Amino acid sequence: IKNTITGLNDWNTSSIVVYPNPNAIIDSCLNVCEGIEEEWTHSSWIDSLSTPNNNQQIIGNTWYIYDILWNPVAPPTSTNSLTYTFDSCGSYYIVLEVTSNNNCLGYDTCQIEVYCLPSPPTATNQTVCFGEPNPFLTANGTNLRWYDDASLTSLVWPGNLFQPTITAVGVQDFYVTQTDINGCESP
Repeated sequence: IKNTITGLNDWNTSSIVVYPNPNAIIDSCLNVCEGIEEEWTHSSWIDSLSTPNNNQQIIGNTWYIYDILWNPVAPPTSTNSLTYTFDSCGSYYIVLEVTSNNNCLGYDTCQIEVYCLPSPPTATNQTVCFGEPNPFLTANGTNLRWYDDASLTSLVWPGNLFQPTITAVGVQDFYVTQTDINGCESP
């Protein structure tokens, strides 16, 4: 277009600024055991050197959990890492959405398997008179672990046969669990 007053060409310009999407990266997509609290983290990043003003930043992220049919399992959470306890076994998706300061989005998805816990092993009670040799405790199961507390924090013996040391008259309880091939420990 020629300006009739100045004799120069006039034009208007319109620019489009294209910002990069963040690179959302879930650090690990490990399978988990039912009823055990697990944590997922991310190491997302954005290429800020190739953008105008070099000022790209990740300003937020949101985690989503879906079942195998993509039905939401839990409300979205906007935390740096995701901590969650699955209360039923099956296949699930964990989705990470990362947002940049220019409202560009990046996504990462991982499919995980939540393994069912094995059933508790079967064990029988034993009796002994004080001063006699302590009896062996036995249970039926795989990869047995014996504890002396109901919260299963004090492991006293890993194995099928356990001979506890009893030094007083009374009842002493022991708790036994089994661990399956997925590393899940029974209640």
